[in-house]
Amino acid sequence: MQKPSNPRLPNQNNQPNFRRALIIWGLIIAMLVFLYVPRLFYASDEIDISYSEFKQQVKTGNVSEITIQGETIQGQFENAYTTGAEQQADAESYSAFHTVMPAVDDPELLPMLEANDVTIHAKQEQNSWLGSALIFLLPWLLILGFFVYSQRKMSG
Repeated sequence: MQKPSNPRLPNQNNQPNFRRALIIWGLIIAMLVFLYVPRLFYASDEIDISYSEFKQQVKTGNVSEITIQGETIQGQFENAYTTGAEQQADAESYSAFHTVMPAVDDPELLPMLEANDVTIHAKQEQNSWLGSALIFLLPWLLILGFFVYSQRKMSG
């Protein structure tokens, strides 16, 4: 019986897999921390309101300007928007807002904004950098994976 020319101990065989898994998990955790921790510490005076409430604020003249990006509307109130009016101790004031337009077209929105002297800014919808990176890298990773798979099949 012939002995293998390169015997491996069980611990040596599992160590590269453990390191690889540790590196991958470390990268995932680092990416999550990078993406979500700044949001936790960002103090904002922006409130998320319903589309109906947004239209009501426009009708009453309490919206000074808006920025539309895709289906998202962000804007500034003319006067501070206060929540919790029933309990004055819990009342919070906001100078900015955020809302999402419904999927159906609203033909009365633009004339209403113009009639109430709301300054309208429009921005082009941006793709996320993660989506763009995946679209760019995924084909290359698949090709590289195919070559690594083929190489292992041929040598094994």
